[in-house]
Amino acid sequence: LCTESTIRLAGGQDEHEGRVELCSNGLWGTICSGLWDYNDTFVLCRQLGYQNPRVFVYRYSSFFGQGSGPIIFYDLTCDRTELALTQCSSSSPDQVYCSHSGDAGARCEEISTTVIDTCSDGDIRLMDGRSAAEGRVEICINNIWGSVCDDGWDVI
Repeated sequence: LCTESTIRLAGGQDEHEGRVELCSNGLWGTICSGLWDYNDTFVLCRQLGYQNPRVFVYRYSSFFGQGSGPIIFYDLTCDRTELALTQCSSSSPDQVYCSHSGDAGARCEEISTTVIDTCSDGDIRLMDGRSAAEGRVEICINNIWGSVCDDGWDVI
């Protein structure tokens, strides 16, 4: 059901992941991934009801397939104080070029409060790889683990 400002994850393997969609004017639309990052995904996961979210950011190439309908936000910028994505700053899509090939995606997981996942600023780890020598790069900032964006990374 599409009610104003409702959000959902669509196209994923389960209810915890997918293309980010927002209801606006009675239609489901998407968010362009121009500046989509950890902070935006954190606000999304909290808005979806995750109390202590562990977030995974998916940008570019519509990882969960291309959406349809309007593109509602471009260059969304949250600082993690917001309770909803609509409280974050953004550019409207008509101000910049944006297509569904760049729809933002995310995965939200609840971190058990009984598991202590402590870190110190500057700590680095690899997560969710097939072995300890591969995975998503995470860094600890302000005692919170976050993913490192791969924009500009080269293959050696």
